[in-house]
Amino acid sequence: MSDLDEQRGPEPPVAGDETATLRGSLERQRALGLMAGQLLAEQGHVVVLHARTDARAADARAALLRAEAVLVGDLSTLAAMRDVAEQANASDGSTR
Repeated sequence: MSDLDEQRGPEPPVAGDETATLRGSLERQRALGLMAGQLLAEQGHVVVLHARTDARAADARAALLRAEAVLVGDLSTLAAMRDVAEQANASDGSTR
């Protein structure tokens, strides 16, 4: 490996190799999450969104139609975290 290769760092993943789960609770985070989701989807990645409520899930789905799924849960308790994890494990791209 050359010095130039070391400076560049690892190669980026090939499109389709990774699934990205995006979430955001503040306006700025939602905007950044949406931009990241759009970029990842355009690059061919599978994008799974997270929202705290059904209403926010509907907004997220409308904002990023290319998302494979929207997981819903507020993550404030262990039970809620487990529910979102179960949704993610069961997701086939048609979650909510």
